[in-house]
Amino acid sequence: MTAELSPELRQALAASPNGPIEVVDPVTKRAYILVSAEAYQRIQALLGDDQDAVGDMSRLLADLAPDDWEDLSSYESPQP
Repeated sequence: MTAELSPELRQALAASPNGPIEVVDPVTKRAYILVSAEAYQRIQALLGDDQDAVGDMSRLLADLAPDDWEDLSSYESPQP
């Protein structure tokens, strides 16, 4: 499923282009982390095909405050 960004989320992404953005469901109070598809794909590639690890990673990321994030480019492997 693909959902479109609201104007409010688009503004939050513009204000923090290196993201991530914490999003909270006002009904459940559950927090989510919005990252670019590119960042998510890099993280997923690091974890390989281990879907349990992907789920674990998602739960751990949800517990991080956006101020605790770093630029993911420092973790990228050098390209040959």
